[in-house]
Amino acid sequence: MMSKLVVSPWARRVVVIAVALLLALGVVGTIRFVTGAQAAPAGANGAPSASRSAGAAAPADPSADQSGGAPGATQDPPGKAGRSAGVGGSLGVGGSAGVGGSARAGAPAHGLPPIGKPAAAPVPLTSTAGPVAGLRVELAAISAVTATAHGPGDIAGPAVAVTVRIRNDSGRAVSLAQTDVSAYFAGAIPASPVSGDARVKALANVVNAGTSTTAGYVFRVPADQRDSFTVTVLVDPASPAVIFTGKGPAG
Repeated sequence: MMSKLVVSPWARRVVVIAVALLLALGVVGTIRFVTGAQAAPAGANGAPSASRSAGAAAPADPSADQSGGAPGATQDPPGKAGRSAGVGGSLGVGGSAGVGGSARAGAPAHGLPPIGKPAAAPVPLTSTAGPVAGLRVELAAISAVTATAHGPGDIAGPAVAVTVRIRNDSGRAVSLAQTDVSAYFAGAIPASPVSGDARVKALANVVNAGTSTTAGYVFRVPADQRDSFTVTVLVDPASPAVIFTGKGPAG
């Protein structure tokens, strides 16, 4: 006859503790496995892992300029930089000279401002130019003055007064309603007009055949920046601009 197995309370406690430890270890192992499996895709789709990026080097870009330029950049051929220069580099003038001769804006003319429109070949400040046959434009007077401010935006100070004369020998009346006169100094810096100065005289809307008309303008130009002074006269948008350039008046 088999005897009944008797387990003491102390032995039961030991068994329960052992089973609890085994279950706890199993749960911890399962958590680590699941956590590691979820972290792996993040490393693949996100930033590269340290083991892959440490030894990997970015492939060289064959189009990179060996002189230090950005990848894919190309070098301009000699002379192109001067043609593509902006303010202070080039002006939309040049090409053919003479009455009615014009060139596309952007043609090289070193040291003159880019006026952004077709222009006749530049002439000295003391010359006469014809944007179209029968029409003559000249700067009748250029002088150093001290501008007086009276209108909105006017600034008093050293300036240059310019008198523009337009002679019409075309045999018909010519509209001057859209005529624009601008000035630049130090190569390409736009000179601010002083509209309220007493020397300013508005241009007539029309110059009749066989007559001439004059207009007065005052532009703010620093006294020490007049070695290069330019005046542009655009009679109308359909005609090339006339460009007068040279050394401005001292004082």
